[in-house]
Amino acid sequence: MAIEWTDSAEKHYPIADGRYALKHRLFFLRGFDVDAETGEVVDLVVGPARDGQILEVFVHRRAPQTVFVFHVLHFRPKTKSRAQAIIASRQQKEES
Repeated sequence: MAIEWTDSAEKHYPIADGRYALKHRLFFLRGFDVDAETGEVVDLVVGPARDGQILEVFVHRRAPQTVFVFHVLHFRPKTKSRAQAIIASRQQKEES
């Protein structure tokens, strides 16, 4: 699988930290958001940086087997809350 990085992906953390977070992911949420500019689905990956700080990594999955990373930042409370709400909503739909 190929990984592509935008310049914005390394604005806050080095690519090495983003790669580490992807490789050692703690959590993955498919369909976290939709990119307003491109209309592409955004997936959320949560994982540690090399120093152990927890990061949020936003990616697009592009064919053929390419992960396009455009956001790497410390794991923010608003991202965590939104992910929890998405999971709860999906669980309610499954139970219905």
